Amino acid sequence: MLRSYRPRIATFAGAVAFVAATVMLAAAPTPAKAELEKVIIRVSVDLPPPPHPTAIAMEWFKEQVESQFPEGSEVRNFYAGALYKDPDAMTAMTQGNLEMGWLVSGKTAATDIWMSIIGQPGVLTTVAAIHDLPNQATGKMLLNRLREKHFIEPFGFVDLSFALAIAGKERLLAMDSFQGKKIRTFAAAVNPVVASWGASPVVMSFGDVPSALESGVLDGVITSIGGWRAITEQTPYYTIAGISTVTFDNYWVGASQAWFNKLNDATQAKIRDLVEQAVKYQNELN
Repeated sequence: MLRSYRPRIATFAGAVAFVAATVMLAAAPTPAKAELEKVIIRVSVDLPPPPHPTAIAMEWFKEQVESQFPEGSEVRNFYAGALYKDPDAMTAMTQGNLEMGWLVSGKTAATDIWMSIIGQPGVLTTVAAIHDLPNQATGKMLLNRLREKHFIEPFGFVDLSFALAIAGKERLLAMDSFQGKKIRTFAAAVNPVVASWGASPVVMSFGDVPSALESGVLDGVITSIGGWRAITEQTPYYTIAGISTVTFDNYWVGASQAWFNKLNDATQAKIRDLVEQAVKYQNELN
């Protein structure tokens, strides 16, 4: 009789152990969620707050990080150069004093002149060429330069409005209309083009543009459609000449290696994924 009960006792005990183990596994947190670290990310950018399309994408990134990362995680977006101007933001990331930047390539040329290459008129004149930049020798070189020279982990290039053109207090349609006008540029590399039109180029952060228009320091502004929307009352006219005819520029998004490399693999991967989604969203909005 005893022999007939032994298998049943063993089977019952095994079943109890299996159920207990299943309950414990179900109650345990998922590994991916448990591995994410709490993060506080300051992101510097020199463009207007929403409804600027890039700012909308940045706010989406903020919402995703704060909802998916551990409690207390935070993204602080600083618009219109409120924390750093783009060249200074690039330097701050190199030094480990800033976590992330969503920066204009042409503006960061003040820190590294090589970043001005893609901003020259006539270099990238089609959407396909613009989107293929990371795969081209020049794009690869610039991304690698950020990694090796500036100790910045680049997440890639991002579309800036293809209609990068001129907002004006009056219509600027012919070369004669530029004579003597003071035109805001965002990078010194654009200045020779503006000067060749007979205008006076003035390199200026976008955050300083509204007051400069009011005071008469500027007559016109080279900016994107998104930037123009913030100053339409002061500059009701916008002259477009096609992709990369006035000038061209894009953004690049990156993180300080001094900060990013301290994060564990799961946290790094999650940030990369959310940035990629934010970039895709921004490109669609643009």
